[in-house]
Amino acid sequence: YAVNGQTAWALLAKAERYDLHLVSQLPDEQVEKMRMKPARTVEEALSKVDARAGGYVMPRGAHFMPVVAGAAR
Repeated sequence: YAVNGQTAWALLAKAERYDLHLVSQLPDEQVEKMRMKPARTVEEALSKVDARAGGYVMPRGAHFMPVVAGAAR
């Protein structure tokens, strides 16, 4: 068991289930391999999102573990 591998798998599973946009300077090809949509700025990412879909913006998201109250675990 490797924590890094489990973390990568968990992120991939979420990226396949949800519409994730990654704001970074990574090459687009790398972001797309992770099943996410690349963006260079928050504004660019938000412009690509359907406002009716809802969602979240997580500044410094790697520092947090979000938990939805009442969600099945």
